Amino acid sequence: MNFLTAEKASKLDQELMSTPGFSLDQLMELAGLSVACSIAEKYNHGKKILIVCGPGNNGGDGLVASRHLHHFGFDDVDLFYPKRTDKKIFKNLVHQIEQLNINLLEKMPSYSEIKSKYELIVDSIFGFSFKGEIRPPFDTIIENMISSKVPIISVDVPSGW
Repeated sequence: MNFLTAEKASKLDQELMSTPGFSLDQLMELAGLSVACSIAEKYNHGKKILIVCGPGNNGGDGLVASRHLHHFGFDDVDLFYPKRTDKKIFKNLVHQIEQLNINLLEKMPSYSEIKSKYELIVDSIFGFSFKGEIRPPFDTIIENMISSKVPIISVDVPSGW
């Protein structure tokens, strides 16, 4: 199995989006579909899944994954997206999620709620290009995810761990 470093992943992203490359929409769609396919391959449809999305492109991958999971028959998906952006691509994804009646949580569940309610967490908070300190609310969110001991699938890389 081959792994990419953050630097190599960043260069690959730039290469894929250079002319005549893929659009951000296309890359996000492919990443979200890949996440959903991986989950569908490994987990049963009855699993209760929590998807936690960050404000950037990694979060967009999680939004797309939730939509595909819904179409794959995973009806028990909750989505937490605390720092929404005004960018059109993200607004469109949220609209699609709302149209499908995917549950958008108003607040992040505590670690004990996560442990008792969910069987899988999708971490799409920060991607490979994240640098710096993890600030609120994501510091507490990540702490709750880890403390819950529920299996976590990360998009790109685990967020800040």
